Amino acid sequence: MNDAFAKLAPMRWSIVLLGLSLACSGEKATFRDGVPLNVLFDERHGLAGGEPVRFHDFDVGEVISVDIREARVRAVLSIEREVLEQLTEATTFLVDEDSAGLFLQTYVLDPDAPRLEEGATVEGTDSSLELAMKRARTSVGTLLDWQDEDQAELERRLKELQETLSQLGEDASEEAKKLAEELERGIDRLSKELEKAGRSEEAEKIRKKLEELRKRFE
Repeated sequence: MNDAFAKLAPMRWSIVLLGLSLACSGEKATFRDGVPLNVLFDERHGLAGGEPVRFHDFDVGEVISVDIREARVRAVLSIEREVLEQLTEATTFLVDEDSAGLFLQTYVLDPDAPRLEEGATVEGTDSSLELAMKRARTSVGTLLDWQDEDQAELERRLKELQETLSQLGEDASEEAKKLAEELERGIDRLSKELEKAGRSEEAEKIRKKLEELRKRFE
């Protein structure tokens, strides 16, 4: 098992155990006694407090309050301590909705980044398009240091980047165009590094995805 997955394993077990205990009790989860975490958004997205925070389909916390901080919207969360200990500085939250109402979905973009501390403030994500962009940035950055990754992890990150680029390509908005242009330098450098390292097949796949994006926005 590589280091990234090894670090995620304790988190997965803690979330599973939390979900099992709640299911057995038959009671709705409450997280007011959890540890605090602040998330900043550009928009309110309908948040009012009380919305659940989810990770891997489990409720692991809730929104305690929503206020204004430095002209931005701040959601104050309370989450399980053992879950917070598994989150990194490369974590973000996106407001989503299902039949039960609004909730905050948790995304750890880079499990190898430094761990979050209690009371920390992280950047939220205001749209699925922005989330795709953050994932792409993270993938490009970590892949540029690909020599430090084992083969399985490298393949996973390459696949994730290709999927993210495809998602960006399906959005014809001006915002998507700007985001795609922002990625070009990093992706060009990445493909050259892969080719120099003898991974011409992966480099070609990345180039094709980038070319598809360019044609999409011409």
